[in-house]
Amino acid sequence: MHHSGPVRKFRFLFGCCDFGTLNSRMFDIYQWLTFVTQKGVEEIHLKIDEEDRFMLPNCIFSCPTLRRLRIHGSSYDTVDAPRNLLNLTSLYFEEVDFKPSGHAINAPMLENLSFYSCDETMFHFNITAPKLGKLTIEGCSYHQTNGYLPVNYSSWESVRTL
Repeated sequence: MHHSGPVRKFRFLFGCCDFGTLNSRMFDIYQWLTFVTQKGVEEIHLKIDEEDRFMLPNCIFSCPTLRRLRIHGSSYDTVDAPRNLLNLTSLYFEEVDFKPSGHAINAPMLENLSFYSCDETMFHFNITAPKLGKLTIEGCSYHQTNGYLPVNYSSWESVRTL
């Protein structure tokens, strides 16, 4: 990787292959994501077929330039470490599995948060988003009785659309 300028947008759409193919390229995928998060990326779109689950690397959730993040068909596991997405304005999850975490993602600029076709594990997602204006939960199976709405902040006054 010899790119010298900033990388504004990174799309990685991976499908129609068996897990062995994805697994053999995991190191490369993590290197690419590390590279773009160090090059000022503003938008990341990752799509991994549902049967080809992989854990998202930490570099995504600590990228200071990231504004839009779209994740489709991945496992999301948070190591017990703070996450700061200070400039993130849009966060989109589709068919994502979430693991429990002791720390919330801090996203002070987040305006749009979307969950599409996620299962009840979305209740493990924890975020602080004081500027959230739109929350979308569509096509999700959320039969959680002891869960919480996946947004953690003290006031719902900023939300304009649910």
